[in-house]
Amino acid sequence: MSVYATVLKNQEDKQLEECHEWVNLFLKDFGPDDIFFDAEFEISNGKLKWDEHETILHYNALKNNGLRPLSIYTDPWPFHAKQGNIGDCWLIAPLMTIARKRKLLEWLFPLNNFSLKHGLFLVRLVL
Repeated sequence: MSVYATVLKNQEDKQLEECHEWVNLFLKDFGPDDIFFDAEFEISNGKLKWDEHETILHYNALKNNGLRPLSIYTDPWPFHAKQGNIGDCWLIAPLMTIARKRKLLEWLFPLNNFSLKHGLFLVRLVL
């Protein structure tokens, strides 16, 4: 008896591949250590003051000068999530809850080689 196996790519693999393509497009225009900032995106053009607290600079400081490395994929705990100055408690509260369930966290934020370096994260939203 012969057995044949076919590997079918699922939707999750396709999403991660698309994210890799976006990162490659990003790297064509930016340096390998740059953080993504879309000046044409309506929220980031200053109207809603999304970066009035210099969020991008804070991310760079955390990434480069932090006392410990970012721990989203190594050993996440709810107290690692901190609310910023931009009123993001609506996002931080669920992340603190999800941090208790590591497999769920890894499914929502798939592990890849560009997220921590460039600040680009694939996030699976479940509605």
